[in-house]
Amino acid sequence: MDDNHLNICIHRARTQLGRLEVADAASLVERRPGTRQVRLGPARIELRPLD
Repeated sequence: MDDNHLNICIHRARTQLGRLEVADAASLVERRPGTRQVRLGPARIELRPLD
């Protein structure tokens, strides 16, 4: 996957998380500049089923 496609995928993931009203969705998925590294931003993540 090239860098442009990776950026598009990250943007789409952030958008989908925002639509689901995930708290701080924009910083949930992070990418380190100048590298191909992607990581989860928060120190703690709690997953719960939707009501």
